[in-house]
Amino acid sequence: LNPVADAERLKMQTHILQSILDSEAIYLECLSVCLQYMKAMKVTLTTPSPIIPKDEFDIIFYKVPELYEFHHHFYENLKKQVDRWTGEEKIGHHFKMLAQQSKIYAQYLKNYPKALDTLHRCSQQHQ
Repeated sequence: LNPVADAERLKMQTHILQSILDSEAIYLECLSVCLQYMKAMKVTLTTPSPIIPKDEFDIIFYKVPELYEFHHHFYENLKKQVDRWTGEEKIGHHFKMLAQQSKIYAQYLKNYPKALDTLHRCSQQHQ
């Protein structure tokens, strides 16, 4: 019950939470860039000359929209709470929700080597 120690703890907690938000914002920006490329390439799939075939498109962008959606949701909800943070609120439920999405990450990671190979092959073919 030391006010100075409590203030230091609150300052440290706030700093940690802000670091998490900053990392999430950077990650969301990267996912957003992927989504922009995905949307631009998706438009060509229904044309006579798609940039890449649909099966390769599906491999390269596998689970990217889902990753963006739940990270965006996590970021927005955590940010609302951090913006009014007093140190008394519980925040574990945000991280628990994120952890519950581990199945999507497992699927994404399982596909990742194939996505990289496909991306490399496509970039070689379209030089």
